[in-house]
Amino acid sequence: MLSLILVVVAYIGGGIACHNSNCSITLAPSEIFTLNHLQNEYVRYGYIAHALGSVDDLSYTNCGEAFELSYQKGFRIFEVDLVLLKDGTVLCAHDGQESNYGLDKPFSETTSNELKGKLYHGNYTPLDGSGLLNILNQHEDAFMILDTKYAHTTIIENLVAEAKRSYPSVLDRMIPLIAGKEDLCEISNEIYSFKEYVLALYRSNLDNNQVIKLVKDTNIDAVMMFWDNRYTYEFKNELEAVGVATYVHRLNDPEKIESFRQQGVGVFSDGYFPD
Repeated sequence: MLSLILVVVAYIGGGIACHNSNCSITLAPSEIFTLNHLQNEYVRYGYIAHALGSVDDLSYTNCGEAFELSYQKGFRIFEVDLVLLKDGTVLCAHDGQESNYGLDKPFSETTSNELKGKLYHGNYTPLDGSGLLNILNQHEDAFMILDTKYAHTTIIENLVAEAKRSYPSVLDRMIPLIAGKEDLCEISNEIYSFKEYVLALYRSNLDNNQVIKLVKDTNIDAVMMFWDNRYTYEFKNELEAVGVATYVHRLNDPEKIESFRQQGVGVFSDGYFPD
């Protein structure tokens, strides 16, 4: 059975002593989410495999088979959904997908023992936190964006603790999704100083002006948003003016993806990758 490894990257420079949204944090310059990468190395940095990509036309699998297929296509940046089971085990899965694992109750009420032997849609291997970390350890050029669906800091804390025990080197290829400055402070000050973060606007109530202020104050280098109801070309230009890379999700139409590529905007997709 495949194991799973989760990767997240984030680093914070300078002293950090904060426990609330008023803390002072300045991130080191990104080595991944740069305007230059979106303009000149889009194949490596512009395409992101959502939920580890799809397999057999199934999305939201977050399974080992999807990762391997996406990696073979050429993806090197992956997004993974993470939930917390009742016994504290981290599982790579999207909330609301319980029935696809043969469960009749929420993940939060399910133990790892109850998941043993169950497959996604009866065919695909679920990944736990250990398996995700193992995947990252085996693929040294892969980066993992961590999309925690609830119990956000507990999931990150559990993954970091296990990575420190088993594969410390993968920590610098793990990238948490955050909702704002409070998340940034709590994770970096109390759990781990990651090298990178992505600001996820679908988890935030920030308006455009507040987003610009936050990224300027903290040096966050990447912002992701819905392609169809939050993204505008004007907002993208405002972010670029302060050196921030824009990513949109979740999009699978090749023509639309190409349109965003031409605008210098990265795309989260279920597995589209150019031939």
